[in-house]
Amino acid sequence: MSATSKPQRWRTALVGAALACAGAAAQAAYTEQEALGGDPNDAISIPQDLGTLSNGGLLQVDGSRLTTTDGGSSSDFYSFTLAEQMWVTFTLTPDSASAMPVLGLFQGSSVATGTLASATDDDAGDGVSRLTFNMNLSAGTYYTAVMGYRAHWWDFDGGGDAGWDYRLKLSGWTPAAPVPEASTLAMMMAGLGLLGLASRRRRHAA
Repeated sequence: MSATSKPQRWRTALVGAALACAGAAAQAAYTEQEALGGDPNDAISIPQDLGTLSNGGLLQVDGSRLTTTDGGSSSDFYSFTLAEQMWVTFTLTPDSASAMPVLGLFQGSSVATGTLASATDDDAGDGVSRLTFNMNLSAGTYYTAVMGYRAHWWDFDGGGDAGWDYRLKLSGWTPAAPVPEASTLAMMMAGLGLLGLASRRRRHAA
């Protein structure tokens, strides 16, 4: 068995530490502060901040719509920041298949004028309560909110279906560059070959 030199071991340790830090920076997990007896987050003006979502990163928060917890019947607002343009996948998963959740996305300080997207489950008997959607967002600060379904739910003013906990995930990503089809790639290679042939002929003529 060969021995590893000290410099090599140090480089390996440094690379491992760097990868660990990168993974920690890309993912962050939170618990709803109001459910723990902390500051309320029941309006877009007082959201719980989740920090910056990076490309390839994940922000996750566990919250509660249990009426026995603080803020269990109010809307839960969270803010997050993007440093660059990217696609973001929003996924809300209640812990009960009979839950009727509502999920919203906003930009600006007003729900009425700043709604970008929303999703809701208004059927407690369908056995599906998970909500998800994708949005292509520019750099900036955004707000997302969770509440329970009720009439006129789109005002995100609290109330509605309750009695469940949830996990909200925000995933940042950029679509991969499309791979050329075989026929397109063959045409490109043929074109490059013709350009090379023409270049050689010009050199010979000179």
